Amino acid sequence: MATAIFRHTRMFHTQNGLPESVRVHMIELLNAALANMADVETHLRHAHWNVKGPQFYGLHELFGEIASKIREHSDEIAERITALGGMANGTARQIVAASTIAEYPLDAVKGEDHLHGLTRGLAATVAQLRTCIAAADQLDDQATADLLTGIVFDREKDMWLLEAHYQEEKTG
Repeated sequence: MATAIFRHTRMFHTQNGLPESVRVHMIELLNAALANMADVETHLRHAHWNVKGPQFYGLHELFGEIASKIREHSDEIAERITALGGMANGTARQIVAASTIAEYPLDAVKGEDHLHGLTRGLAATVAQLRTCIAAADQLDDQATADLLTGIVFDREKDMWLLEAHYQEEKTG
């Protein structure tokens, strides 16, 4: 169902040197990534507003900081879409229809519950971004691949910051 939103991508004339077929494909993938990024940002905002417990202040601040960084990267993805001659799909309805991120655990209250839920959402976002990077590499779109590689680096750092609160040494 999500791909139906992107099948009718409006295109605008651009002097970008990539073939139109490449641009259309990358716009579809980038709009899917944009939806996931926007969705996981809402998860972070929800956790930011609703976290409870002894780690409240630190987690409240952390969740807010990560959400702000994701918003900046979402803007970069949207700008890349438009630079390729497409339209960024950014309404709430488009995001809900296109996101592949699992629903956030709305019963999460304690810090650790939020940490686990947010880590899962970020991991799914990173996996989807890696798919976009592979496609960009295959289609010789280095600018998109470079942009997304930087975003993956930052999202993995965010996962580390979240996981460090509950991660245990792996044994056996």
